[in-house]
Amino acid sequence: MAFPNFRNKHAHEALVTPKAYLTYARSRGTVPLRPADHAGNDAPIGQTHMTSADVLEIVDLLESDGIDIWLDGGWGVDALLGKQTRPHGDLDIAVVHKDVPRLRALLEARGYRDVPRKDTKDWNFVLGDGKGHEVDVHSFTLDAEGRCVYGIEYPADSLRGFGSVNGRAVKCITAEHVARFRTGFELRETDIQDVQALHKRFGVPIPKEHAEWLKRKQA
Repeated sequence: MAFPNFRNKHAHEALVTPKAYLTYARSRGTVPLRPADHAGNDAPIGQTHMTSADVLEIVDLLESDGIDIWLDGGWGVDALLGKQTRPHGDLDIAVVHKDVPRLRALLEARGYRDVPRKDTKDWNFVLGDGKGHEVDVHSFTLDAEGRCVYGIEYPADSLRGFGSVNGRAVKCITAEHVARFRTGFELRETDIQDVQALHKRFGVPIPKEHAEWLKRKQA
């Protein structure tokens, strides 16, 4: 199945929304499936795991070289909440596309290499160190007016989130956009739990699909 290319009228480069890409990746079976709940903190999931210490090592490494990153995915949610709520099999990050070469060089110096995947793109790829640590990179380019013209189509205002990991401040995708991105595909229990937690903490509206899922679950 070909990956859908979304093109911006202002550029001739591929664009794809975070929600659309997640839907596609899950249909291909390339998004790691994580258990809804798991005993203990920082427990490994399958063959990979990223602890809070691993996350901060990556954040410190990249930011020390002037590379801005935003946490996304499960660790992005936990950063918003200021605590780890479940184990995570990888670290999802958003990064400006021009910084990808430097990001690759820094991680490759730490032993990270491309993890083969059928859906690897220039703007989305996974790097692993062969020791159970994986970083899922989502890159994007914004024009002078804040419009995304390449890569994962993160709205400019989705990049205004802040959270913390082990008390260390980090940038992350905003709670409102995390909830919006968790719609339009077959929901997992972790999706429901993440959005519920964000709703309780920040008052983020519960998407209709989530409310219907909860209603069926309680029936």
